[in-house]
Amino acid sequence: MIKVEKDPKLSDIRTVDALEIVQTSNKPKPTYLSKILIALLSYGGVPNEFLLDMVENALGDANSVFSRKRAALRARMILSGIPLDETYLQNRLSILMNDEKKSLKGGRIHIPDSYYLMRAADPTGILKSDEVCIILYHATTI
Repeated sequence: MIKVEKDPKLSDIRTVDALEIVQTSNKPKPTYLSKILIALLSYGGVPNEFLLDMVENALGDANSVFSRKRAALRARMILSGIPLDETYLQNRLSILMNDEKKSLKGGRIHIPDSYYLMRAADPTGILKSDEVCIILYHATTI
C-alpha cells in the first residue's frame, strides 16, 4: 500500500542527505510489549533467548522493586509504630505482587529507553515501497 505518492515536479530534482522533520519526540510514557507483539517478534526472527532474557529481567526487576518497597514500608511502619503483621497491610502487599505477576503473565514487559517512531516521506526516492530507513543516534547496535 502506498500512502504518499511521489510528487512529479520533484522527481527530476536530486537531493542528497535530505530530511523532512515531521515531529520531534519527547520521551514517551513507559512502553510495554504484549503477548501478540512478542509472538510477532519471535516469528519475525528475534531469538527466543533474547525474549526470555527480557522476561527474566522483568521478573527480577519486579521482585527487587517490591523488596525495596517492602523494606521502605517496614521501616516507615516501625517508625510509626504499626505492627509488621498487620493483616490489612499484608493483604495489600500481596495484591500488589499478584497484580505484577498477572501483568508479566500477560506478556506485559517493560521496554526501557523507547521512543515513538515517526515517519516521513522519502523525498529522494531512494527507498523502495517496502523499505524504511531508521537512523539511531548514540546507539551501540542496530
